[in-house]
Amino acid sequence: MMKKNHSLWDVCLKVTKVAIHQPNFLPWLGYFYKIHLCDVFVILDDVQYTKNSHINRTQILSNSGKQWLTVPIKKPHLKDLIKDVDIFKNEHINNLHKTVKGFYNKSAHYKDIPEMLFILENIRNYTKLIDVNCDFLKLLISKWFPQKRIEFSSTYNLTTSGEERIIDLVKSVGGNEYLSGNGARNYQNEGFFSDKRISLSYINYPTFNYQSISTNTICKPSILDYLACHGYKNPFM
Repeated sequence: MMKKNHSLWDVCLKVTKVAIHQPNFLPWLGYFYKIHLCDVFVILDDVQYTKNSHINRTQILSNSGKQWLTVPIKKPHLKDLIKDVDIFKNEHINNLHKTVKGFYNKSAHYKDIPEMLFILENIRNYTKLIDVNCDFLKLLISKWFPQKRIEFSSTYNLTTSGEERIIDLVKSVGGNEYLSGNGARNYQNEGFFSDKRISLSYINYPTFNYQSISTNTICKPSILDYLACHGYKNPFM
Protein backbone atom coordinates (compact mmCIF):
# COMPACT_ATOMS: atom_id res chain seq x y z
CA MET A 1 0.00 0.00 0.00
CA MET A 2 1.29 3.45 -0.87
CA LYS A 3 2.10 5.73 2.04
CA LYS A 4 -0.02 8.85 2.38
CA ASN A 5 1.36 11.94 0.60
CA HIS A 6 4.02 9.91 -1.21
CA SER A 7 4.05 9.63 -4.98
CA LEU A 8 4.49 6.43 -6.95
CA TRP A 9 7.98 7.65 -7.83
CA ASP A 10 8.85 7.82 -4.11
CA VAL A 11 7.59 4.30 -3.54
CA CYS A 12 9.71 2.94 -6.38
CA LEU A 13 12.89 4.57 -5.12
CA LYS A 14 15.50 2.35 -3.50
CA VAL A 15 15.32 2.72 0.27
CA THR A 16 18.56 3.99 1.79
CA LYS A 17 18.47 3.73 5.57
CA VAL A 18 20.52 6.21 7.58
CA ALA A 19 21.45 6.04 11.26
CA ILE A 20 23.14 8.85 13.14
CA HIS A 21 24.98 8.74 16.46
CA GLN A 22 27.69 10.44 18.47
CA PRO A 23 31.08 8.66 18.45
CA ASN A 24 30.82 6.95 21.84
CA PHE A 25 33.73 5.37 23.69
CA LEU A 26 33.65 1.55 23.41
CA PRO A 27 29.82 1.56 23.28
CA TRP A 28 27.42 -1.28 23.99
CA LEU A 29 26.38 -3.96 21.51
CA GLY A 30 23.21 -2.08 20.55
CA TYR A 31 25.29 0.71 19.05
CA PHE A 32 26.66 -1.77 16.52
CA TYR A 33 23.21 -3.26 16.00
CA LYS A 34 22.15 0.18 14.77
CA ILE A 35 25.07 0.16 12.31
CA HIS A 36 24.09 -3.36 11.24
CA LEU A 37 20.59 -2.18 10.30
CA CYS A 38 21.49 0.91 8.29
CA ASP A 39 22.99 1.50 4.86
CA VAL A 40 24.81 4.68 5.87
CA PHE A 41 26.06 5.42 9.37
CA VAL A 42 26.73 9.07 10.20
CA ILE A 43 29.11 9.84 13.06
CA LEU A 44 27.75 12.98 14.70
CA ASP A 45 31.01 14.75 15.52
CA ASP A 46 30.10 18.44 15.22
CA VAL A 47 27.60 18.77 18.06
CA GLN A 48 28.36 19.93 21.59
CA TYR A 49 30.12 17.52 23.94
CA THR A 50 27.89 16.28 26.76
CA LYS A 51 29.32 15.91 30.25
CA ASN A 52 28.92 12.54 32.01
CA SER A 53 27.81 10.84 28.79
CA HIS A 54 29.06 7.77 26.95
CA ILE A 55 31.20 9.90 24.68
CA ASN A 56 34.20 9.46 26.98
CA ARG A 57 33.18 6.62 29.28
CA THR A 58 31.74 3.12 29.29
CA GLN A 59 30.91 0.41 31.82
CA ILE A 60 32.77 -2.87 32.17
CA LEU A 61 31.88 -5.68 34.51
CA SER A 62 33.04 -8.84 36.24
CA ASN A 63 31.74 -11.10 39.00
CA SER A 64 33.25 -8.68 41.51
CA GLY A 65 31.19 -5.80 40.24
CA LYS A 66 31.03 -3.06 37.63
CA GLN A 67 33.25 -0.11 36.92
CA TRP A 68 33.27 2.97 34.77
CA LEU A 69 36.12 3.13 32.27
CA THR A 70 36.68 6.83 31.59
CA VAL A 71 38.98 8.70 29.23
CA PRO A 72 40.02 11.90 31.05
CA ILE A 73 39.51 15.06 29.04
CA LYS A 74 40.87 18.58 29.30
CA LYS A 75 38.85 21.47 30.68
CA PRO A 76 37.15 23.70 29.76
CA HIS A 77 35.18 21.41 27.47
CA LEU A 78 31.48 22.05 28.03
CA LYS A 79 31.16 24.27 24.97
CA ASP A 80 33.47 22.20 22.78
CA LEU A 81 32.22 20.24 19.82
CA ILE A 82 32.87 16.52 20.14
CA LYS A 83 35.50 16.63 17.41
CA ASP A 84 37.46 19.29 19.34
CA VAL A 85 37.64 17.64 22.78
CA ASP A 86 41.22 17.00 23.92
CA ILE A 87 42.40 14.11 26.06
CA PHE A 88 43.93 14.99 29.44
CA LYS A 89 47.08 12.88 29.75
CA ASN A 90 47.17 12.38 33.51
CA GLU A 91 48.18 9.24 35.40
CA HIS A 92 44.66 7.84 35.20
CA ILE A 93 44.97 7.33 31.48
CA ASN A 94 47.77 4.83 32.04
CA ASN A 95 45.45 2.65 34.09
CA LEU A 96 42.76 2.10 31.45
CA HIS A 97 44.47 -0.87 29.85
CA LYS A 98 45.42 -2.30 33.26
CA THR A 99 41.83 -2.07 34.45
CA VAL A 100 40.49 -3.89 31.39
CA LYS A 101 43.19 -6.54 31.71
CA GLY A 102 42.29 -7.06 35.36
CA PHE A 103 38.62 -7.57 34.49
CA TYR A 104 38.94 -9.67 31.35
CA ASN A 105 42.37 -11.30 31.02
CA LYS A 106 41.01 -14.71 32.03
CA SER A 107 38.12 -14.61 29.57
CA ALA A 108 38.04 -17.02 26.64
CA HIS A 109 38.98 -14.59 23.85
CA TYR A 110 40.80 -11.74 25.58
CA LYS A 111 43.99 -12.55 23.67
CA ASP A 112 42.11 -12.75 20.37
CA ILE A 113 41.42 -9.00 20.17
CA PRO A 114 44.99 -7.59 20.09
CA GLU A 115 44.10 -4.61 17.88
CA MET A 116 41.49 -3.40 20.36
CA LEU A 117 43.88 -3.81 23.26
CA PHE A 118 46.65 -2.03 21.36
CA ILE A 119 44.50 1.08 20.93
CA LEU A 120 43.53 0.98 24.60
CA GLU A 121 47.12 0.56 25.71
CA ASN A 122 48.25 3.50 23.57
CA ILE A 123 45.55 6.07 24.34
CA ARG A 124 48.24 8.35 25.78
CA ASN A 125 49.57 8.80 22.24
CA TYR A 126 46.29 10.34 21.08
CA THR A 127 45.40 14.02 21.34
CA LYS A 128 41.71 14.07 20.41
CA LEU A 129 39.03 11.95 22.07
CA ILE A 130 37.26 11.44 18.75
CA ASP A 131 40.34 9.79 17.24
CA VAL A 132 40.36 7.17 20.00
CA ASN A 133 36.64 6.52 19.72
CA CYS A 134 36.67 6.36 15.93
CA ASP A 135 39.66 4.03 15.80
CA PHE A 136 37.73 1.57 17.96
CA LEU A 137 34.60 2.00 15.83
CA LYS A 138 36.45 1.70 12.52
CA LEU A 139 38.17 -1.47 13.67
CA LEU A 140 34.95 -3.25 14.55
CA ILE A 141 33.13 -1.94 11.50
CA SER A 142 35.94 -3.33 9.32
CA LYS A 143 35.51 -6.72 11.03
CA TRP A 144 31.71 -6.90 10.97
CA PHE A 145 30.49 -4.53 8.25
CA PRO A 146 33.35 -4.05 5.77
CA GLN A 147 31.03 -2.71 3.04
CA LYS A 148 29.23 -0.25 5.29
CA ARG A 149 29.37 3.41 4.31
CA ILE A 150 30.52 5.68 7.14
CA GLU A 151 30.22 9.47 7.08
CA PHE A 152 31.04 12.33 9.48
CA SER A 153 28.46 15.03 10.03
CA SER A 154 31.15 17.73 10.10
CA THR A 155 31.85 17.00 6.43
CA TYR A 156 28.59 18.73 5.45
CA ASN A 157 28.97 21.99 7.43
CA LEU A 158 25.28 22.14 8.30
CA THR A 159 23.96 25.02 10.40
CA THR A 160 20.51 23.63 11.20
CA SER A 161 19.59 21.99 14.50
CA GLY A 162 17.19 19.45 15.98
CA GLU A 163 15.00 17.45 13.64
CA GLU A 164 15.79 19.77 10.74
CA ARG A 165 19.47 18.92 11.11
CA ILE A 166 18.72 15.19 11.16
CA ILE A 167 16.70 15.49 7.97
CA ASP A 168 19.42 17.57 6.31
CA LEU A 169 22.01 14.94 7.23
CA VAL A 170 19.85 12.10 5.90
CA LYS A 171 19.35 13.94 2.62
CA SER A 172 23.02 14.99 2.41
CA VAL A 173 24.16 11.36 2.41
CA GLY A 174 21.49 10.34 -0.10
CA GLY A 175 19.15 8.67 2.37
CA ASN A 176 15.38 8.52 2.41
CA GLU A 177 14.75 6.66 5.68
CA TYR A 178 15.96 7.58 9.15
CA LEU A 179 16.52 4.89 11.79
CA SER A 180 15.85 6.44 15.17
CA GLY A 181 16.32 5.22 18.71
CA ASN A 182 13.06 4.20 20.39
CA GLY A 183 13.41 6.82 23.13
CA ALA A 184 12.88 9.59 20.58
CA ARG A 185 9.23 8.56 20.17
CA ASN A 186 8.42 10.77 23.16
CA TYR A 187 9.54 14.02 21.57
CA GLN A 188 10.11 13.54 17.85
CA ASN A 189 7.76 15.31 15.44
CA GLU A 190 6.95 12.45 13.08
CA GLY A 191 4.87 14.67 10.83
CA PHE A 192 7.89 16.86 10.13
CA PHE A 193 9.76 13.87 8.67
CA SER A 194 6.75 12.93 6.57
CA ASP A 195 6.45 16.49 5.23
CA LYS A 196 10.10 16.32 4.15
CA ARG A 197 9.51 12.93 2.52
CA ILE A 198 11.82 11.09 4.88
CA SER A 199 10.54 7.80 6.26
CA LEU A 200 10.97 7.42 10.01
CA SER A 201 11.58 4.04 11.62
CA TYR A 202 12.31 3.17 15.24
CA ILE A 203 14.82 0.57 16.34
CA ASN A 204 13.58 -2.04 18.77
CA TYR A 205 16.73 -3.43 20.29
CA PRO A 206 16.67 -7.17 20.95
CA THR A 207 17.86 -8.72 24.18
CA PHE A 208 21.52 -9.47 23.60
CA ASN A 209 22.02 -12.81 25.28
CA TYR A 210 25.57 -14.07 25.09
CA GLN A 211 27.98 -15.90 27.35
CA SER A 212 29.74 -13.44 29.65
CA ILE A 213 32.35 -13.85 32.36
CA SER A 214 29.99 -12.11 34.78
CA THR A 215 26.78 -13.11 36.49
CA ASN A 216 26.11 -9.41 37.08
CA THR A 217 23.89 -7.51 34.71
CA ILE A 218 24.15 -3.82 33.89
CA CYS A 219 22.45 -1.66 31.36
CA LYS A 220 24.42 -1.42 28.14
CA PRO A 221 27.82 -2.89 29.10
CA SER A 222 30.78 -1.99 26.91
CA ILE A 223 31.40 -3.94 23.72
CA LEU A 224 34.58 -5.08 25.48
CA ASP A 225 32.44 -7.51 27.48
CA TYR A 226 31.29 -9.26 24.32
CA LEU A 227 34.71 -9.16 22.63
CA ALA A 228 36.56 -10.61 25.60
CA CYS A 229 34.21 -13.60 25.62
CA HIS A 230 33.65 -14.12 21.88
CA GLY A 231 36.46 -12.35 20.05
CA TYR A 232 35.64 -10.76 16.72
CA LYS A 233 32.82 -13.18 15.92
CA ASN A 234 30.04 -11.17 14.29
CA PRO A 235 27.16 -11.07 16.80
CA PHE A 236 24.61 -10.34 14.07
CA MET A 237 25.29 -13.28 11.79
